[in-house]
Amino acid sequence: MILPFDRDRFRGTSVTDRPGGWGALYDRILNEVELAGDLVIESAPAGQDAYAFASIRILDEAGCLAAGSGEDRAAVVVWNGSARGPGDLAEAFGAAAKARGMTVLQVSTLE
Repeated sequence: MILPFDRDRFRGTSVTDRPGGWGALYDRILNEVELAGDLVIESAPAGQDAYAFASIRILDEAGCLAAGSGEDRAAVVVWNGSARGPGDLAEAFGAAAKARGMTVLQVSTLE
């Protein structure tokens, strides 16, 4: 899992600030990921949007992991399915994944 900054800040700016009560699930999954040694916190270069940077790093990492495996690459977009306007990062992530030839799966945040 790649986060653009520490887990608590990410939780507050991209998990619990959304409807649906996702905080406990985020904490449980992140604890498992961290325990397995698979948590990467990578800050964006100065002047670059942290979320956009992390999205590209996630796609890069998926490509590296899948290279030579013969497995299909897939990206999971967790969102409500409706862009919030120009620059919507969930929509941009899905589009970037498709442009890389990845299958895009959507998990709805709507209850």
